[in-house]
Amino acid sequence: MRDVPDDQPGIERPPGGGGPDGRRPGLRPTRISTLIVCALGTAAIAWVGMGRFFGYIPDITWLAGLTLAGLAVVEAITAHNTRARIEHRPRAGAVNPLLVARLAVLAKASSLAGAIFAGAYGGVAAWALCHLFSGRGAYLHFGAMLGVVMVLNVYFVIIPGQKELVKAKQEGRTPDPRFGLMGRQRSVHNTYFTLPVLFTMISNHYAGLYGHEWNWVLLILISVAGALIRVWFVQRHKGNENPLVLAAGLVVLAITALLSLPRPAVDIGPPVPFIEVQQIFKERCQPCHATKPTQEGFAAPPKGVILETEAEIRARAAMINQQVWASRVMPPGNLTHITDEERRLIARWFKGSAK
Repeated sequence: MRDVPDDQPGIERPPGGGGPDGRRPGLRPTRISTLIVCALGTAAIAWVGMGRFFGYIPDITWLAGLTLAGLAVVEAITAHNTRARIEHRPRAGAVNPLLVARLAVLAKASSLAGAIFAGAYGGVAAWALCHLFSGRGAYLHFGAMLGVVMVLNVYFVIIPGQKELVKAKQEGRTPDPRFGLMGRQRSVHNTYFTLPVLFTMISNHYAGLYGHEWNWVLLILISVAGALIRVWFVQRHKGNENPLVLAAGLVVLAITALLSLPRPAVDIGPPVPFIEVQQIFKERCQPCHATKPTQEGFAAPPKGVILETEAEIRARAAMINQQVWASRVMPPGNLTHITDEERRLIARWFKGSAK
């Protein structure tokens, strides 16, 4: 395989590039939209598979992770050396056209594989966090994961690239365009993470989402909707917005709202008197909601809510039923180990004598 020079006699290059026969290369860069669709689709498959076929976090051997990490390192080194040869850097060696063609195919396959693995890890992470931590804690951890990725993009790629561009300007030389291209790529990635991260930052106010039985599904749907809407914002800034992208984001938001609606009322049993729930309040609520809390980490009752006497408890009966039974977000992280049967008893007390 040999590259044909542009100035070889008898060879005419068609306008716009391509080979001597006028055909354009069949291998082209993968579109960002294709990678996003692959990642989102794999994320959906991952959390459905985890919830349906596992129901627990399966063991993953270190060998699998080390193998992928080793392949990534080898590919990164190969890509760096190949770029150095293409740019004719000192001591980089000559370019092998056949090797470059093979690496181009490998890079295209790797981009798709990376999107698929990223989506799979995102789906599994959302599921696992919501089964390891409380819903509130899981949402915050998920947002922190995305935030760490954004910070690393800025610290290791965007800022060093900007420093290199400033240095080139000060030295009076032409800046290396690859730093600008890499910074732009990572900025685009961070842009798509913006709305999901902002949501997780304020998710503490949405007990109906993080306290839902399917909180991990709602978390992924919110993230997908945020990314799609952000894609539309970027398109609008460029003047080529696609209304279908915005419509898709809004549809996902609507699905999230429908799934998060309160569950239909179930028959919880006949009402019970206060005497049957008094001990529950003493053991599960008063460690935090007391004049002098005994639960570690609480110097004062949260929001000043005290639930020591029957009158204080009855005055907040509706709020207690909402937090303990309807949304199940109290106690936070189930610190006091309240059981489902105890929650049901509180709901039965509210159903009758508390009203």
